[in-house]
Amino acid sequence: MRDVSATETAIIYGLEPIWGAAFAWAMLGERWGTTGFVGAIFIIAGSLMFQILGSIPDVSRGNSYQMNS
Repeated sequence: MRDVSATETAIIYGLEPIWGAAFAWAMLGERWGTTGFVGAIFIIAGSLMFQILGSIPDVSRGNSYQMNS
């Protein structure tokens, strides 16, 4: 993870439950219910939203490309 940004690292680790569920489905034949699919969609949507909106500069403060603190 040395060559990956902090945002991308957080997304990779944040998607770990989805990868675990996908491998359990593929290898063990586990079934996903409706709540499993909804949870996976929320996790993916949140990760993508953070990736997309987290890179937009906050020009209202005069600081470009800095995280809000």
